[in-house]
Amino acid sequence: MARSKTTTKTDIIRKISVKTGIPHDQIKSVVEQFFTEVCGELVVGRRLEFREFGVFKPTMRRGRSARNPKTGETFAVPDAVIARFVPGRLLKERLLAVDPSVINDGKHRKKAVS
Repeated sequence: MARSKTTTKTDIIRKISVKTGIPHDQIKSVVEQFFTEVCGELVVGRRLEFREFGVFKPTMRRGRSARNPKTGETFAVPDAVIARFVPGRLLKERLLAVDPSVINDGKHRKKAVS
């Protein structure tokens, strides 16, 4: 069976529990609270900085008009607040060291050089 390339919150909780010896339920509680706090900070417009890892910040995405490809009908997409993530130095360095063939998901292909 092929291994999924998606790591879930449960996977992370399990890994932390195994590595630390702390019971799964306690780790789950801490991870859940962490996500609650991160969401809460973003919702009130605060920027979250995790040194070396990256920065989460709420950003306004301007509204635009879009088109339904099936019907051709145009409609307005309203302004929205979204969360942006900017990777930090350590994360960037670690990602640059990754072999791109490991990540290839079929969505990004090299463009032919003419």
